Amino acid sequence: MKTNRRMVVKLGSSSITRAVGPDPALLASTIDSAIRAQALGWDVVIVSSGAVSSGLAVINQRHQDDGVYRPHPRPHRQLAAAVGQPILQSIYRSVADISGHLVAQILVGENDMRSPTRTQSVAKLIDEALSRSAIPIVNGNDALDRVGLDNDAVAASVAVLVHADLLLLLTDSDGVYLTAASETYERVLDASQLHNVGSRGPGTGRGGIRSKLRAAELASSNGISTRVASARSHEIILKAIGPDCPGTLIPGRVRTQRNAGRYPMATVSRGRIVINREAELSIVHERSSLFSSGVKRLVGEFERDDVIEVVAPSGVLIARGVTGMSSLLLGLVRGLRSDEVALTMVAVLRKLADPSWSPNDDPDTMISPPSDRYRRALHAVDNLPAVSVAALGGEILTSFPALVARLLTSGPQTVTLYEQLAQAVSEFSVIALPKLEVLSPHSNQ
Repeated sequence: MKTNRRMVVKLGSSSITRAVGPDPALLASTIDSAIRAQALGWDVVIVSSGAVSSGLAVINQRHQDDGVYRPHPRPHRQLAAAVGQPILQSIYRSVADISGHLVAQILVGENDMRSPTRTQSVAKLIDEALSRSAIPIVNGNDALDRVGLDNDAVAASVAVLVHADLLLLLTDSDGVYLTAASETYERVLDASQLHNVGSRGPGTGRGGIRSKLRAAELASSNGISTRVASARSHEIILKAIGPDCPGTLIPGRVRTQRNAGRYPMATVSRGRIVINREAELSIVHERSSLFSSGVKRLVGEFERDDVIEVVAPSGVLIARGVTGMSSLLLGLVRGLRSDEVALTMVAVLRKLADPSWSPNDDPDTMISPPSDRYRRALHAVDNLPAVSVAALGGEILTSFPALVARLLTSGPQTVTLYEQLAQAVSEFSVIALPKLEVLSPHSNQ
């Protein structure tokens, strides 16, 4: 039996929304093109932004008296999403009903897209909708999420989940411009070039061009080509199927290895870490785990067991994986040798046991000669608020349960806390190899 190819189409807020609310002509055209694409052997999944901006526009239009606009205080983003989401869906559904097709609304929350287990449920739901020729309409559940998801990231994750052949990111721009001063957009960009692209043009949504480029980078790393094009280009979804589509193409890379599997790779990442050159070579060529000594910089906040992205010094995304430590702990021990990591953890545990304790008063915490980075780590421990000390202490203790058992059951210590931690920390990785997905640098030809 012939299997349809798959395309994920993401519509941006600034494209969907006009001053008075959502643009019904654009939404109708999108559904109509998706239905026609089915007849050509393509399944289409739509990731639709615009709930918040549409809701804001509609709410503001209601605040008029005798034709005179009197603005009220700006409504909360969550209320705007709750108003805008059913309006968008009613337009999508009314157009599909005319031709006898179904649309399936799939609202995803932060927890849905940041848990490998729950992303698996999202994938199964989309697969079932497509098997019944329904058009899935995916949107972040901004009405309930405290922060809200970046729908560009959602679109890339959905593309990975459904094994899409193409990710189509529709925006106000005709394509990707290398700089704000560029007069023409790039026809083709390799994923390795994306971190050199400048910003161009504001929007009403959460994403912007940087968000779209990160989405394209993730898709490309999973062998999925991405096209960034104008949402106003006539029948752009159907043009994307053919050879002469406008916009910028970012070809998918050739996949060479899979460690962590489909769902961690599709999970929306909580943050990014930038590593040094030595760690990059170790990960890419030696297929080793990532250790704290190789981490240069952190972006974002994440907890243990969250999915994060690993970026080379050049700015290129080279891996993704499930982290073994929080951003709070990693920020404290990044760049340290294993013996320094152990001593820093000892300092945290002593601070937890005695808030008045200071590493400056304890010669046992010093290494001869101490590195500048280690001195900064101890200074940070000494100035941590009590809530951070408690969080770090709890994470350290749960990371080394065997150590905790020895501390609770043993008598007079013949081996110091530092010695026990040093032995355990030597194999304590930021991302262990079985949970690390190394990405191929080669593009499909």
